[in-house]
Amino acid sequence: MFQLPNSCPIKARIFQHSATSGVVQAHYKNCDGAFCYAVYSVCGTDLILTKVDRHPCASDEEAQKGGDAIDLLLANKAAWLGVRRLFVVHPDNTSELVRTYEPHPAVLLEGYNNTSRTAYIN
Repeated sequence: MFQLPNSCPIKARIFQHSATSGVVQAHYKNCDGAFCYAVYSVCGTDLILTKVDRHPCASDEEAQKGGDAIDLLLANKAAWLGVRRLFVVHPDNTSELVRTYEPHPAVLLEGYNNTSRTAYIN
C-alpha cells in the first residue's frame, strides 16, 4: 500500500532511544514514514518488546518484510548489549520467550557484530 512491490528496499532504524529503551521503525529507503514499529526495553541480559504494531494501510507482505528488518536490527543491538533473550509482552500482560541470542565470538574480541547467531524458540 505504501509503495509498489519491489520498488525500494525496506530499512529499519532505532528512533527515540536511550540507554535502556527505544523504538525500532521499519520504513522504505526513499520514505521516512514508518509503517511498522516495535517498542523495546533492555533489562539486564533481556530484551523486552512491549508493543509491536503496523500502519493500518500496510499490507501483510509489507508488515512481514518490516518485521524481518526490525528483527535483524534488534539482533545486532542484542549483540552490542550482550543480550541473551528476547521476550514479547502480550496485551494481556503475559510474556513469552521468543528468541535466544548467542553473540558471535568476534563480538567479545572486537566489540562489534553484524552477524549474530539466533536460536528461534517457536
